[in-house]
Amino acid sequence: MRQLLFSTIAAAVLAFTALSGQEYQPTCNMCPGTYIPKSEIDAYVKRALANKITDQQVRAADVGKSNVGIGVVYRGRLTNPEGAIAEHDLVSELYHVIEGSATLVLGGDLVGMERRPATAKTVRVQNGPGNNAKAMRDPVAYNLSAGDVVVIPAGTGHQFTRIDDHITYLMVRFDPDKIVGVKSEADSKADLRTTGIETPEEQRAEAAKFKHLEKHYDPTCRRCPGTHVPWSEVMAYVWRARANQLTDQQVRQVDIGKVNVGVGVVHRGRLTAPQAVAEHDLVSEVYHVMSGSGTLKLGPDLVGKERRPADLTTVRLLNGPGNNAKDIRNGVSYELRPGDVVVIPGGTGHQFMRIDDHITYLMVRVDPDKVTPHKTQADSMADLATDGRETAGGGAGAASAPAGR
Repeated sequence: MRQLLFSTIAAAVLAFTALSGQEYQPTCNMCPGTYIPKSEIDAYVKRALANKITDQQVRAADVGKSNVGIGVVYRGRLTNPEGAIAEHDLVSELYHVIEGSATLVLGGDLVGMERRPATAKTVRVQNGPGNNAKAMRDPVAYNLSAGDVVVIPAGTGHQFTRIDDHITYLMVRFDPDKIVGVKSEADSKADLRTTGIETPEEQRAEAAKFKHLEKHYDPTCRRCPGTHVPWSEVMAYVWRARANQLTDQQVRQVDIGKVNVGVGVVHRGRLTAPQAVAEHDLVSEVYHVMSGSGTLKLGPDLVGKERRPADLTTVRLLNGPGNNAKDIRNGVSYELRPGDVVVIPGGTGHQFMRIDDHITYLMVRVDPDKVTPHKTQADSMADLATDGRETAGGGAGAASAPAGR
């Protein structure tokens, strides 16, 4: 396994040598970042409980070659499978479980499919066109608990078959076809002033505007498997980061059709002075803060840019080509706390100004140009058998260049 891992690293070195010094048009030109405080997400959960709503979109941001949606889902106790299996043709999803436990079944070979109507709010404002189905051939079941991550490619069926008491999870949606519209902070505040429930008349009126969502679309990823990353695996990377002074580590990188999605974890220690500004040309990022606190500055107008060398692990394996910079002109600072979410489009600078004791966050990477390599479960197990020096990005314990260079 270790030999396979380092063969992958060597291949990545060769593939990314061409990235050194080369300029790329940023995926999103002069785009702002998006900050969502935990309090806003909690407000949606509170409304879900009060009004018996399951899935709610909090924001949807344009990050260039894809839209990225951030939502929150609350599901109550379930002892027997209810309702149809869901499948979305164009929008892929990532779950990060906040609390609760359940069994989720995934599969790409669906039986008895029926188009989802545009009267369904989920089709219009959350996950776009798709099908319900009666059954899945050869499905795989996963037992989910707090901290787990699941990636569900577009075209893959998914169904909860058991929920112990409840399950709440952050939802990250990847929409490279931009089939679902954006949702701003102002839109979110306006939404939260309502009940979140449409009347039948409102459903019919809105559905008439979105009849195109009922037509057939070829799935973005045909018969693709889902990916489950247990909390224990994520935490194994965190423990290694603390032990070996590592910062940014990729746990998985999967192909979901038109986009690669990376799942990583970042652990940063105490910081009293600002770090250098980082910017990635092609890869956008989503942070979901797990623990700790810090001040993060975001902005697209960079001062004193300098290309990041291709032999950096971060460039080869994590976030592709980009720049460091001295400062962000007219940057906006945010105070991050556990449960907060940040969306950073490709081309947008980001800089930690201060970290109180530490900050640890789940990292979700959106790579529509597929510039970074895949990382499977087997690759992850092989990586965790090492000290992480050759695969981690940043930190005093990380290798500054590939072995032998």
